[in-house]
Amino acid sequence: GAQGGDVTQHFMANPFTAEQALLSSLAAERISARKEAAAAAPPRPAGAGLRFRAIPPLSERQLATGEVASLPGYGKHALAVSSTGHAGIKEMQLARKARHEAELEAYHRRRTGVEVDLEARTGKAGRNYRKLVALADEELELSFDELGDAFLLDMELNEVRDAWGQIDEQGSRRSSWTAQLKADLDGIEGERRSICAAELARLLDALLGIAHLLPNDLERLVEELTHETNLLILSNRDVHATLVARLEQREVKQQRERRERWEQRLLAWRQLRHAHAVACYQQALHAPHVVSPPERAEALADLSAAQRAAQARREALLEGLAALEPPDLDERAAAAVAAQLSAVSEEEAQAEEARVEQLMAADAELEGTLREGLEFLRGRLLHFGAASDEAVEAQIAATVEPLLARRRSEALRFVAATQRALQRRRRRVHERALALAATVGRVGRVFDDHAAEITELYSSLRCDIATCRREHEQRDRSSEEALDESLLALRRAADKEECSLHAAAATETLSAIAEGYRVLHAETLDVVARHPSAVGSALSKLHARLCDSLRLKACAEGSSSEHGGEEGGEGGGEE
Repeated sequence: GAQGGDVTQHFMANPFTAEQALLSSLAAERISARKEAAAAAPPRPAGAGLRFRAIPPLSERQLATGEVASLPGYGKHALAVSSTGHAGIKEMQLARKARHEAELEAYHRRRTGVEVDLEARTGKAGRNYRKLVALADEELELSFDELGDAFLLDMELNEVRDAWGQIDEQGSRRSSWTAQLKADLDGIEGERRSICAAELARLLDALLGIAHLLPNDLERLVEELTHETNLLILSNRDVHATLVARLEQREVKQQRERRERWEQRLLAWRQLRHAHAVACYQQALHAPHVVSPPERAEALADLSAAQRAAQARREALLEGLAALEPPDLDERAAAAVAAQLSAVSEEEAQAEEARVEQLMAADAELEGTLREGLEFLRGRLLHFGAASDEAVEAQIAATVEPLLARRRSEALRFVAATQRALQRRRRRVHERALALAATVGRVGRVFDDHAAEITELYSSLRCDIATCRREHEQRDRSSEEALDESLLALRRAADKEECSLHAAAATETLSAIAEGYRVLHAETLDVVARHPSAVGSALSKLHARLCDSLRLKACAEGSSSEHGGEEGGEGGGEE
């Protein structure tokens, strides 16, 4: 057993010199038959428990010298004839042969068990490696699924690169698994070598103890078994080395393919983000808050409110003007209202101008915001790197700049159209208000002229009546003087005849005075009778002028007959 342990240590120290180790083990003390022991040279003395050290391999000369030295120094005697036919020797040889074959069979069984165990461990190591690789492949597919188009749109460049870091880490792990598989296979073959060396040493010790074969034959047998073991180990190592090399080559190829696949996803990310950024900016240019900004709606609402307020002021002024009646309804009141309407229109123009400037400022601010967005888009496109700087500038100039220019021109056109519409509407409303005020002014002027005419007619009436009275008074004054003289003469009359004469003269004078009053009354009635006709004519003229001022068709004849009938009625009444 101690000798077998030395051989095992020697095998483990140098697995490719099994033959030399066996030859070294054969150089130890051997057990042979008595005749061989008697014929052999005397053994070298050795103490109890003393073990021989393994000697270095002997050369052919040394082996030949040893064999010659082991020959007996005396001549050969004639072989003796056994009385039993060497039956004991034959039985001993048969027993040794059976023990020899049993040891060989036990060796082969143990070796077969070791082979089965080691092959199972080899298969387990391979299966574990395949499972790890399959799990890693699934994880890689999941990683590449996370780099799909739908996910790339929400990822940044650092996230895509981090994804490659995870994929590359899988490659490192797979390489480590391949290295571990190689180490496991080398360990299994090393364990095979150690176990086989120990089993061979154990077999050699057993066969040497049995001594069925000569040492040289045992040496050749062990050499053959060792050679078979070495061939098996070398074959397994070659297969393992080929397998590991193929796995490493496949891993390198797959790593390159993963790199190319990731680079394709990176290129897809660049293209997708590039196209998505351009499309988003174009959609933003067509968005409602860009086409119809809230600031524009607020400015238009303010404009509408200012227009309603100005129109309410106009209507209030015109309603106040419409509520006037003669004599308050005159041209001065209409002129005052027209001045107020002009002031309202001027204030409305200033308010509209302020709102238009507000629209221009809001659009300028929006244009600045869109330009900042364009610069940000340019930076993002350069960051994505899907195209060169020149291609990016050309794409922006071809697809984005025209949209910006069109939006700007439409906004300016809208502001200009709004300004023109405001001016037309304000001018139209103001002109209509002034026209209404002018119409009221003309009506007031007509009423003023009519009032002046009526006043003149009334003055002429009073003047005619006063003239008649003055002429009557002039005529009546001489009659009064004559009456006073007659009365004075009547009082001074000395007799009845003179008194009668003077009384008759006074009576005649009184009759003349009464006739004068009757003439005055007739003349006054004549003057007054002419006045209604003049007033009716003035009213007809007023009606005609009002119809002319209001652009109406006058019914002059009906009016005249109406006024004539009124005159007749008035005259009859007066009478």
